[in-house]
Amino acid sequence: MDVNLMSNIKMVREFLPDMLENNTGHIVCISSIAALTAAVNVSAYFASKYGVTGFMHCLREELRSRKDNRILTTLVHPSFLNPADNSVKHWDVKSRLGALSIPDVASVIIEAIKMEKSQVIIPGYMFYLLCFIRFLPQKAIDLWRDICRTEITGQGWVLSASLT
Repeated sequence: MDVNLMSNIKMVREFLPDMLENNTGHIVCISSIAALTAAVNVSAYFASKYGVTGFMHCLREELRSRKDNRILTTLVHPSFLNPADNSVKHWDVKSRLGALSIPDVASVIIEAIKMEKSQVIIPGYMFYLLCFIRFLPQKAIDLWRDICRTEITGQGWVLSASLT
């Protein structure tokens, strides 16, 4: 929670006063596609990403409520990233979605900032898929999750550890 959620909140609190004073700026926070779905063995991680998403939605509304606001926000929901060769691997992911390259994700984020998008889902096709799935009955959603099962395993990510 400290890294995934609180670091975003603390960073915004650090820079927002100057942005408010100058009425300009662009706040970008990285959430995850995890905030838009559910999976096994990662309840604490997914909850932290739901938190980032909720924080950014509320922050955007607070900024919009200010007269003549010119401070923008962009919320990024990437799918699984292909970690750099020298990075620490926290878990193993087996997914039919495949992993995204860090440079490709960075390019999409930069483009979203330039286009002043308030939210971006990477890869883009997931936006339509996630919207469609929300309107299905729960049994159909469960079936879709079973078919597209993403298996995530790693130390500390079992249910009992996630809830402590």
